Amino acid sequence: MSAAEETPAVFELQQRLTVQEAECRALRLELEEAKGVVDAIRRGEIDALLVSDPEGAQVFTLEGADQPYRIMVESMSEGAATLVADGTLAYANSRLAALLGMPLERLLGQPFADFVAPAERARFAAACTAARSGQHVEEFAVRGAGGCRLPALIALSPLRQAAAAREPAPALCLVVTDLTESQRNADLTLAISRREAAEAELRLAVRQKDAFLAMLAHELRNPLSPIRHASELLTRSLRADPRAQSLVAMIARQTEHLSRLVDDLLDVARIAQNRIVLKKGPVEIGSLIDQAVETVQAIISEKGHRLRVDKPKTPLYVHGDRARLAQSLSNLLHNAAKYTDPGGAITVTVAASAGQLELEVRDSGIGIADSLLPHVFDLFVQSERTLDRAQGGLGIGLSIVKGLVEMHGGTVHAASAGAQSGSTFTISLPLIAPPETARQECRPLPAARRRVLIVDDNVDAADSLALLLESDGHEAQTAYSASTALEAVERLRPEVVLLDVGLPHIDGYEVARRLRARASVPGMRLIALTGYGRDEDRERARQAGFDDHLLKPADIAVLQQLLT
Repeated sequence: MSAAEETPAVFELQQRLTVQEAECRALRLELEEAKGVVDAIRRGEIDALLVSDPEGAQVFTLEGADQPYRIMVESMSEGAATLVADGTLAYANSRLAALLGMPLERLLGQPFADFVAPAERARFAAACTAARSGQHVEEFAVRGAGGCRLPALIALSPLRQAAAAREPAPALCLVVTDLTESQRNADLTLAISRREAAEAELRLAVRQKDAFLAMLAHELRNPLSPIRHASELLTRSLRADPRAQSLVAMIARQTEHLSRLVDDLLDVARIAQNRIVLKKGPVEIGSLIDQAVETVQAIISEKGHRLRVDKPKTPLYVHGDRARLAQSLSNLLHNAAKYTDPGGAITVTVAASAGQLELEVRDSGIGIADSLLPHVFDLFVQSERTLDRAQGGLGIGLSIVKGLVEMHGGTVHAASAGAQSGSTFTISLPLIAPPETARQECRPLPAARRRVLIVDDNVDAADSLALLLESDGHEAQTAYSASTALEAVERLRPEVVLLDVGLPHIDGYEVARRLRARASVPGMRLIALTGYGRDEDRERARQAGFDDHLLKPADIAVLQQLLT
């Protein structure tokens, strides 16, 4: 073939190759453009497509199919995203951006693992691997807005991949649930549960403490009873011997002191739990002062104090429980006598102003230090003690005063100029109008001779009380167990039974119920003689059939009045 003949053939071949390359290049551009459109559709950046040809153009909207899902994802309370194969974020909703504290446009393209706590990233990578074969849910710590640590529940699910995609397609769907509130609620629930358990333990401890104090009081009062009975018998039989009388008086004072300590222990527990029931009525202040002074006269006389009482010229009345108000005033008087050196001065004054009664107890004693004054009514607070414990006591008397006075709607106030300057305690109570009819004083009737059965497993207590009653002219018999008591009632037909409730085997409550069930002993008076003095103990005695409740060691004057 000649050179002239070869040229057209070569030209035609070269021309044909050039056309093919141009077509391929154009096709490649169209494919890349289409891929860009598809990617944009996947990212939610396109809402409609415009397709044109020589015959015209047509718009295809994607909103109908895609919009509900996008609205749903955007309105989720959880963060949602898609991760491509390398773990970067291809899509995220606004909730996830808010949780992570990053604008949405900056969030896309970031590796999600960067937001997982460093110590947990290896575990997160393992979770992603596991999720490609099925849904995987696990808790992780995530770095939230402001760098705070968020507890999060992350659910990972596999996404179907494009079969022929050249770029990594979204591989995983990720849903992030903020557990902060749930954890806070769980912590709160746990805290509430722990507090309720602690309160239950505290209530149990309080009940156990009350039961212990009641038992302690009972056990302490049992030996006090024969001591008081014996001292009273000695007082009657040794009137002619001043030396013996002095010793007997000492025994009586110490017995009374120990009884007072036992009563205070129980009262402070009941006041703290608001379990004291007040029996209120009109109380005349002058007679109340007399009653309180009589209670502490022994210690005042023993220490040689000068007591001056300024009663109101016109009777003044308050509404309250006479016994508890007398206890409050006697506690203040006892406190004044205790903390005043022998031969000191104690003054009780009464004033009325603006519907309030001011009852003041002033002493010339050791005073109250400035540091102690704000705490003087707290439990177990006393002036500085020395090893000789000259003042003694438990440090609960003033706390009882405060509790009782406040239960009457009043206040109590302490004042002192300092050490060795004396102190002043003032009780303030609302005044009431005098009652229309003055209360008539009930004079005790002459004691009639009674047949009395004393039931107590403490032989000394029973025998000494029997001797005491016999010295008053009564016919007294004793029984030391429930069974002998039930038999003795049938045999002796007593008018009065003084019954200890703490009997072994069959307690006094059951004995009382059995006696009340018998028709053979009508009109018999049952008096509970016991070391248990709580309000619930009194109510239990009443329900068992007792007529009266007498606390050990029995006040002889009260017992004599019950036997009239």
